[in-house]
Amino acid sequence: MKLLYTTLLLLLLALQPALCEPADRVAIPIRTPRVETPVETAGSGLAPEVPVRVHVDRRGRVTKVEVREVRPSSEFDPLFRQATEETLSDWRYAPAIRGGQPVEALLEWTIQFPSRETPQEKAPGSRPSGSSGQARTNYWDRVRRMKDEARLELLEESGRLAQQHLLTTDRRAQASNHFLVYNDSTDPQIAAKLAGNFEATYDVLNSLLAPVIDPQPERFKILAFVYRSRNSYQALLRDVMNQDWADGFYHPTGMLAIHLEMPDNEALLSIMVHEATHAYLDRHVIRRGVRFPRWLNEGFAEYVGNSTIKKGKLIPGRTTRSRIYDTPYGAQMGSSGSAFTIADVKQAIKRNEALSVPELIDASTDLFYGDRRRMYYSMSWLLVHYLRHGQPGWEENEFPTLMLYVAEGYPVAQVFDAVYGNTPAEMDPAYREYVKQF
Repeated sequence: MKLLYTTLLLLLLALQPALCEPADRVAIPIRTPRVETPVETAGSGLAPEVPVRVHVDRRGRVTKVEVREVRPSSEFDPLFRQATEETLSDWRYAPAIRGGQPVEALLEWTIQFPSRETPQEKAPGSRPSGSSGQARTNYWDRVRRMKDEARLELLEESGRLAQQHLLTTDRRAQASNHFLVYNDSTDPQIAAKLAGNFEATYDVLNSLLAPVIDPQPERFKILAFVYRSRNSYQALLRDVMNQDWADGFYHPTGMLAIHLEMPDNEALLSIMVHEATHAYLDRHVIRRGVRFPRWLNEGFAEYVGNSTIKKGKLIPGRTTRSRIYDTPYGAQMGSSGSAFTIADVKQAIKRNEALSVPELIDASTDLFYGDRRRMYYSMSWLLVHYLRHGQPGWEENEFPTLMLYVAEGYPVAQVFDAVYGNTPAEMDPAYREYVKQF
């Protein structure tokens, strides 16, 4: 996939749509969750090819996924079929155009599954032992309780491991106030642009929380690794995080990593801002030893990452319905990933499948990051949006106060009652109505 460095990496550049009469074109993918290898196949060595036929309607939604075969065939065929059908059903497209009108489309191609190693085959690295989310959470808690010297030693170990996955021919580094950015892009200017983007995110976060929260002082710089290749990044992800489904991650030692092989500009910018937000919260807001709630950690990172960029500035909380996508057919207008997410949540509410506020708050690590993680991420983002914008004044007073109390370790239910005057359950009906009108 072509890496669109110039367009993708300018966080401070607003993308202005150019409207024109649409020419005939094929359906263009604009939201492409990656097909994940089933965990049950770990150690089997299987990485099959799966030819598929996908039906897309005039709105760009997938209506049917046909798995033609799994090759080579094995006892795990049903698992590979299920993973393919479920993931491709969640893809979204800019619809095919014929004669100036959107039309249905039938697409055919072959999915290549990546191989999944067994835990014993992975490099030791700096990662939790055990594959469960709770094991990872317990490990992160231990890291966050460490004194600076021990945490820095662990960060250096993680950094050495991360550097091994960079392509040595184009390895570069760039230091800024809060970050040391390593990358292996062929563009010599990318490191400086990346460092500037991360710093710009920190500036936005300071402005969001400054009325109530005084950021903790810097102890040592965040190590940021940006990989040209998704494969290089995924190798690190498996080594350090013991998982393989995320396109970016922040590690509690003080390291973050992303890759440049994203499908579009929106995806890359969102991931960059999302992970920088995790770094900011961990290093400058959360008190040592405090377990920050998953819904608030991920929801706030999604809230900032899904925000609009206009005239060179990120506008927190404002989302766009459409974006320009760079495709093999040139720049194309399509619905934004945020718009798709909001539509999915509204449908879940209508079908009574949405998560309640207490369910979001009480979800375990394995549940939050399990099969329904996209719904947990989405509804956590919209809950943060509600807690910041649901009533006049919340963004200046209530929400920063909520963040401060939670970062100090106060129980979430008590914080809700103290700050908003309601329990999580009592706030649920108003939250759902807010989402419906979003």
